[in-house]
Amino acid sequence: MTMSIIDSSGSGSFDSLESIESSGSDENRLKYFVLSVDTLCGGHIDQTIKKGWRERPPPVSKMSRFRRNEKKAEHLLKKACREGVPPALRCAVWIICTLRFSEQKESFCADQYGTLAKACALENGWEYVKRSVFPHTGDDDEAELPSFGLTAEELDYFMDCKSTREITAAKVSEKGRRSLVRVLVCIQKQFGITYAPMIPYIACLLLTHMPECYAFVTLREMVTDDYSFFPLSTVQYYQWCKTFSNTVARMFPDTYEDMRRVGALSPDGLAPIFQRFFVDLFPREVR
Repeated sequence: MTMSIIDSSGSGSFDSLESIESSGSDENRLKYFVLSVDTLCGGHIDQTIKKGWRERPPPVSKMSRFRRNEKKAEHLLKKACREGVPPALRCAVWIICTLRFSEQKESFCADQYGTLAKACALENGWEYVKRSVFPHTGDDDEAELPSFGLTAEELDYFMDCKSTREITAAKVSEKGRRSLVRVLVCIQKQFGITYAPMIPYIACLLLTHMPECYAFVTLREMVTDDYSFFPLSTVQYYQWCKTFSNTVARMFPDTYEDMRRVGALSPDGLAPIFQRFFVDLFPREVR
């Protein structure tokens, strides 16, 4: 797979590695972020980078002033993400944020995962994982989506790509569907996860702006970070629901009473948040 990067002006883009062979030293080229790609639907992604964002680490311009102040730098990154990440940078920024906030990587190391310098390593690692999970030609074509705790009805709905359209507001290609299955089967086989209903929904979001290898690594970091990102068992799910309920009761007692009255604090009532990642609550557009 050929990765793309952003040019040094931030106003345009290189189409591929081949097109930038004469654009400076190898060391300089490898410092740029990879561009986003829509693996799920095959759609076009706007490559414009809006003001305040950079085409190389650190991703937010103001972060350069706080290289020795990690807390301030992360605050700026969070603030910029809440205001909307440029589509061109979502692949790089999403994996960077996951690594930064999983507390498993130093900020400098995490930032490198969004650059071209790491692209080959991620792709080679992904090829190794695929060979271990699908040892024979055609195995991935015959693979089925693991349930991750979804009911038969939810799984059918998901496999029809209806839930992915809720996220992307675009038609999921057959090629994108197979990419989704490959990523999810590899996550399930590599880590033995039997319950994590949120994983398929997050995988869909990631694949709207990431190649398979980046989506896999991002999910891998999430599932190996205990359960900071999402519950990985039914016991953890009930713990999340109880913790959320107690927090709302302590901080927003009036809201707690309203939610309790309509059953929104029960495990079933909180499923749209902690199992389906807001998919049936939020509008289709992805910011």
